[in-house]
Amino acid sequence: MTNFLWWSALVTALLLANISIRASRAQEKASENPADAKLTAFFQEYLEASFAQRPLEATMLGDHRFDPLLDDLSPAARQEWVKLAEKTLAELSANIDYAKLTRGGQIDYEIFEHHLKRSLWIWEHARPYETDPRIYTDCV
Repeated sequence: MTNFLWWSALVTALLLANISIRASRAQEKASENPADAKLTAFFQEYLEASFAQRPLEATMLGDHRFDPLLDDLSPAARQEWVKLAEKTLAELSANIDYAKLTRGGQIDYEIFEHHLKRSLWIWEHARPYETDPRIYTDCV
């Protein structure tokens, strides 16, 4: 009987924590601040440009507008990927005021910023399209 009560208390606590988290997320979304909306719009613009450059990535992420297209993997096209990431990274801090974001928005900002920096680092240092032929298996 003691085990049953312990497990019941644990399940109840987990359910209450889940409800509390959902309620706070719903409240945060309901009162979404303008800085968060601006970050969302900025990210959407980046996605549109990125998907236009890399249609296979769009398809893999569920955007099927580009399904009949293949990525241009030429060095010139890959340089355009780098330019887009550099431009976006520079504009991110210039256009979005980190301090005005909600904590959830700040986390999204940090994830986006780290993604851009990581992509640039990989393209510059690892150069996967030049050094790893296995990468091309994702492109067919």
